[in-house]
Amino acid sequence: MRDTDVYRSVDIGARDALGRESGGSSVIGILLLSFLPARVEVDHVDWIELNSVVSQDGKTEQFRQYIFWQLQTIDFEPNYHVVGWRLYDHVNARPVSRGDRWSLAWHDKKVRRCVVGRAFFETKGTFDPELKDRDVLPCDKRRGALK
Repeated sequence: MRDTDVYRSVDIGARDALGRESGGSSVIGILLLSFLPARVEVDHVDWIELNSVVSQDGKTEQFRQYIFWQLQTIDFEPNYHVVGWRLYDHVNARPVSRGDRWSLAWHDKKVRRCVVGRAFFETKGTFDPELKDRDVLPCDKRRGALK
C-alpha cells in the first residue's frame, strides 16, 4: 500500500486526486455514520443508583433500573429526590468511572444521552424508590432530559 492509497473519495465511482477509482469502503463508512445520533444531551446529577427490585422473599429479581438523584429543596426542606430513571439493559450495563465522576451513556432514538454523577452505588430491595419518591416530587416536576 502506498501513502496515496489512504486517501479515498466519498462518492462511489469517483476518482481520487491521482485519477484512480475509489473503493466502496467509504460507502460503508458513510452508512455507519448515518446511524449515529444527531445530538448529545448531558445531564448532571448528584448520584446514579443501580436499583434491583426483588420479590418479598428476596429470591426473584423483578427488574433493575438506574435512578438519578439530585439534592433539591421542596417546601423548605433539602433532600435527595429522583430526577429521572431508566430501565437497566445490557447494552449500557454499567456507569464508567472518570476520575471523581461516574458517567452512564445510552442511545435514545436519535439522541445520545449521558448522565454524569458524583457517585454510583447499587441497591436491592422489595420496593421501588423511584415510585415512592413520586409522592414528594411528581414526574411532571422533574427537570431536564431525564423526565
